[in-house]
Amino acid sequence: SKNLPGGQSKRVILTVFILLVGLLAASLVLGVGKRREEASKAHFNSIYKEISQKYDEGIALSDLNPTLAQKTFRDAKEKLEKEKITFSEKSKEYKDLTELSKKIDEVLRIALHITTISDPATFFDVTVIKEGGKGKSLSLFEGKMLVLDSGENALYSVTFPKKRGELVSGSINSARLEALSSDFAYVLSGEGIERASFASKKKEVLIKKDDSWGEIAALSFFAGNLYMLDKENGAIYKYQGAQGEKRSYLGAGVKPDFGSSIDMEIDGAVWVLNSNGRGSKFVQGSPESFSIDGIDTDLNNPTAFFTDDETEHLYILDSGNKRIVVVKKDGTYISQYQWEGMGMATDLVVSEKEKKILLLSGSKIYEIEL
Repeated sequence: SKNLPGGQSKRVILTVFILLVGLLAASLVLGVGKRREEASKAHFNSIYKEISQKYDEGIALSDLNPTLAQKTFRDAKEKLEKEKITFSEKSKEYKDLTELSKKIDEVLRIALHITTISDPATFFDVTVIKEGGKGKSLSLFEGKMLVLDSGENALYSVTFPKKRGELVSGSINSARLEALSSDFAYVLSGEGIERASFASKKKEVLIKKDDSWGEIAALSFFAGNLYMLDKENGAIYKYQGAQGEKRSYLGAGVKPDFGSSIDMEIDGAVWVLNSNGRGSKFVQGSPESFSIDGIDTDLNNPTAFFTDDETEHLYILDSGNKRIVVVKKDGTYISQYQWEGMGMATDLVVSEKEKKILLLSGSKIYEIEL
């Protein structure tokens, strides 16, 4: 630089200085990037290890405590999905977490006892009895099913499991709800509660329409008595011997909110299902605590449910999630059956003795093996 003119010497020095500063800056940037990469990798390793441990814990608990195993898998899945979005979708970490997520999904389906149905068999088609027939609701009692066709104002009976069907009545005014005993079909109509004999097919108005009735959401027959759920008035009416004077089933001072109730079943206790997925249980007119525990996804627009005194579990048609959820009568989750067609189904009955769920959708009754 001694041989260079003063101006050139300064430019060379400045250039060298700028290069050195650039190299230093690049080194700092690379250092920061490396530290970030190392921190990201350490964070990934930590969460991957934590989620993998939860996965292994769930596997170990699967036989010992299925309910706790399900919770462990769900916690692992929730943690994974929360952390996965912090990584680039093109990164190795994101792909590794996606693969681990698939593994958790597989074991969770097993732990939750989820059965996926692709094409259930048709048990019966009511158009065999009446052309254009279409079921709205379904009842089961001692090997006989009763199908209400509100569009045709008709009742059909179908024996189970023999699949023999016949018309019970085809001239019911404003048919809305049905129930059955061994000898009779009962239907809530524009006249009140009508009764039709399976043997003679003769029909009569058993209980005249009562002006004090509000919006009746369910009709059930149990132990020789008829029960009606009045969602508008928050009441359950009992007709002793399926006739006579109306009595309140609920005890004095018991005033539940049935405004969102959609169905009622009786097995000795009285069960009521609401459209929000919550259930109520009453024993001898008094409420008892009941809630569903251990389910993976909340019920969404349930349509109907089934239980009786010969059935160990409750079966809930969860139309919004296109599934049937099975729970114990203490509310503990057991299993579920998934089928796309369940979103269109309107009712179900179950025979645990025959190991079948019978699902009503339009004109067809489908059968699903338990």
